Amino acid sequence: MAIEGWGDTVEARRSDSGVSISEIVSDYPIPKSPEANTASIATIEVLRELGNPGGVELRIKKGLPPGSGLGSSAASAAGGAFACNYLYGNKLTSQQLIDAATNAEESVSGRYADNTSAAILGSAVLVKSVSPVEIIRLGSINELKLIVVTPQIKVLTKEARATLPEKIALKDTVKAMANTSAVATAFLKDDYNLFVNSLEDVISEPIRKKLIPGYDRIKKAAIYSGADGFI
Repeated sequence: MAIEGWGDTVEARRSDSGVSISEIVSDYPIPKSPEANTASIATIEVLRELGNPGGVELRIKKGLPPGSGLGSSAASAAGGAFACNYLYGNKLTSQQLIDAATNAEESVSGRYADNTSAAILGSAVLVKSVSPVEIIRLGSINELKLIVVTPQIKVLTKEARATLPEKIALKDTVKAMANTSAVATAFLKDDYNLFVNSLEDVISEPIRKKLIPGYDRIKKAAIYSGADGFI
C-alpha cells in the first residue's frame, strides 16, 4: 500500500552516458555507488529497456529510513525508474517500470514486488506473482487514516522475511487467506469497517513482532488511545 506525502525524491538529468549519483541528501548512510543504490540500478534497467539512449545523473533525497520496514529501497527504485522514463519521453508502461524497480530491489534485498508496485501505481496492490511480476491494483479507502510508527531500530526486509517458517498450520493458513481476501475486498469496495475488522495477522505478526522491542505495549497503547487497528 502506498502512503501519500512521505517518501524519497529522485531528480534526474541527462548525461552523455552511464548512470551516476551526484548527491544524496540523507540522515542515514546510503550507498552512492550506482551498482549498490536501488535508484541507480532501476535507472540502468530503464535505460536498457529504452535501448540506452543516453546517460542519467541522479540526485536523491531520502525520506524513508532504511531498515524501517516502510519500503525504503523500493521507494528509491521506483523513483529512479519513473524519473528516468520521464526524462527520456515517458515511453515505458507501468508494468515495465515495476519490472525495472523490482529487479533493482532484488539486487539488494530480495525479489518482492509489493512495495515497488504500490509506489509506482499508488493505492493498495495485490501481488499475484513475482516471476513474472503480476500485479492487481485494488484501489483505496477514503476514510482510512494512518499513523506510521518508526522505532529507532533497523530491521532489513530480507532478514525479517527470513524469520518466517517454511511450513504453516492449516488453521492459520485458512484464517490468513480469509483475512487477506477480506482486506483486498475492503479496498475494492472502499469499505473501512471491513478493513479494520480484517487486520488480524496470524502468521507474520506473532513472529516478526519479536524484532521490535515493546511491540505489544505499543499496540495496546494505540488501541487504548482510539486506534481501530494496529499492525
